[in-house]
Amino acid sequence: MLTDEQEKSLVQNRSEAELSLLNVGLPKWPQMKACGEPVTREQATEIIRRTDFFFDSFEHAGHCAEFREKANKILGLDQHLPGDYKRAYWEKLQKWHDDWGYIPTSYVHNDWIASNYYRGPNGWCSPEGDVSHNQNIGKWPSPEEVLVDWIRIATAFPFLNLDVVILDREWSEDGPPAPRVGFEVRGGVVRVVPPDEPQLIERYLHHSPLQPYTPMAYEGRGRSYTLEQIQEMWGEAADRLKP
Repeated sequence: MLTDEQEKSLVQNRSEAELSLLNVGLPKWPQMKACGEPVTREQATEIIRRTDFFFDSFEHAGHCAEFREKANKILGLDQHLPGDYKRAYWEKLQKWHDDWGYIPTSYVHNDWIASNYYRGPNGWCSPEGDVSHNQNIGKWPSPEEVLVDWIRIATAFPFLNLDVVILDREWSEDGPPAPRVGFEVRGGVVRVVPPDEPQLIERYLHHSPLQPYTPMAYEGRGRSYTLEQIQEMWGEAADRLKP
């Protein structure tokens, strides 16, 4: 994990050309498209372990409180704590994040374990290893904030190879969208690139359409993993963190 100073240096120590590309405005909910080389299922499992939004706070993920509580128990972080709830919970959560290696991000998320999104589980790296994104991010992101997210991700997973473009509108708006800023992720390094760079445009134009909405039964809505799969994939790692 990068220190604050290292992260700041990676953002600011760029060419004037790259810094100028960050100086653009974005709408409240801009569409972000990403397209990259697939990763192995094992790599995808590790990416999701360290980036899925479920691990951010546990208490607000998904629609089913019973599922959350059982998953929390598997992972060793029960939702209901005695004493000063807020202070005790957040202190314990922060320590768990540090030990687990969780990567906090502001706008670039995976949301596969217990999603509240009406279209269902989603994210930039699927459990099968597909590296792809075609949804809105927000609200009110700046290019620099999105760059920080990708720097954190690229540093943790240097095997990633992908291109990202942020557009000037939401995915549901009418009319042809225009790219505002692009990022190239290669070998643990993130480069800010012109939104009209040929390779970026090639991937942007041939990107798959927005994932179709498939209504799900409420009981299983928003989940790509069962409790048994959570236990199988991450139970052993969680056991090592339990006191």
